[in-house]
Amino acid sequence: VKAVLPGPLTWLWLSSAAPGFDKLSLLSPLLNVYYAAVEELKRRGVSWLQLDEPILALDLPAEWLAAYPVVYRELAPAAPSILLATYFGDVSEHAALLKSLPVAGLHLDLVRAPQQLDVLLSNYSKYKSLSLGIVDGRNLWRTDLAKALTVLHSAKAQLGDRLWVSASCSLLHVPHDLAQEAKLDLICRKIGLKEGMRILDVGSGWGGLLKFAAERYGVSGLGITVSKQQMAYANETRGDLPIETRLMDYMDLDGQFDRIVSVGMFEHVGYKNYRPYFSKVSELLSDDGLFLLHTIGGSLTRRAGEPWLEKYIFPNGMLPSPKQVATAVEGRLVMEDWHNFGADYDPTLMAWHKNLEPAWPELSKVYGERFHRMWNYYLLSCAAIFRARWVHLWQVVYSKDGLQGGYLSVR
Repeated sequence: VKAVLPGPLTWLWLSSAAPGFDKLSLLSPLLNVYYAAVEELKRRGVSWLQLDEPILALDLPAEWLAAYPVVYRELAPAAPSILLATYFGDVSEHAALLKSLPVAGLHLDLVRAPQQLDVLLSNYSKYKSLSLGIVDGRNLWRTDLAKALTVLHSAKAQLGDRLWVSASCSLLHVPHDLAQEAKLDLICRKIGLKEGMRILDVGSGWGGLLKFAAERYGVSGLGITVSKQQMAYANETRGDLPIETRLMDYMDLDGQFDRIVSVGMFEHVGYKNYRPYFSKVSELLSDDGLFLLHTIGGSLTRRAGEPWLEKYIFPNGMLPSPKQVATAVEGRLVMEDWHNFGADYDPTLMAWHKNLEPAWPELSKVYGERFHRMWNYYLLSCAAIFRARWVHLWQVVYSKDGLQGGYLSVR
């Protein structure tokens, strides 16, 4: 069994602190916590512990580099066999330091810095393992397998059984949920993404769609959100992909985009703002561009959200009707395709409910019984209104002035 934790020095370096505060002053108490944690992992039978230290790819101050031998001499006796993992860049300038540390192995990112392998292999200990990250952790599908095998054959001759094969970094994009993969890919195919295009995601959430599009289709993009937490997470996890997330109101944005998407945000716009919303999208969309609107909607026109849902689940939320959408977009964009797959939301909600109950004993330590009743009611009542076909899930594709020759629907 191998456990994975952020390395203590990387944890400190990336933590938030007041300007001028010496983060290294917290190293000693932090090491006490790490010591107890690694000791417990070893007691529970964990054989390997991966400690991620990606900051070694940075130009670190001397005092931070000097802390590495101190930290790992302290942890090594109490811990399982330690694999010190570096990624996101070249660490060859620290090769001597890394090879001197009392760890059982090292991990290198050979996708971003293949040139560092020769330096690290030189005089490498015959007692330590070396993990080579030759599969791109940011994009599994773009790994050059022939090139990777050439590297591995060369390293195998020196390392033998001490050679490990791994992803270049902790997997930032793993197809662990095929339904989510299919949803993101369907959106990308509907708007005809091609390499080199620039995409805008209005209400981009945690950045998943932008990352997927950049990795799979080779596009650049901008996401906008009103959540500081979402912006921070999306930017911290984008790696070196040509995407960015900004904290701003979509009405304040300028520029031109080949493709625009908005997924699960329109429910919070409000009927008074529908027409300005579509006007802004039209302004930002290139003349030959496409816009995909993904939203839950209702069969009947309303001017407020359902009272219980608005109070407890979706504050200031309301569902648009086909009439409201069509009226607001008239004269602004041309509707090319309207796809309704709301019936699929019923089994989705029932699956969420099914997953909630087995997990409730653990969740109950944080959330009370009131939350339990409320969440069950939310999931089951929403499943009912989707099953009754009162509420729907739409993906609507628009062009600026109508596509010449028409739009071929994608399902």
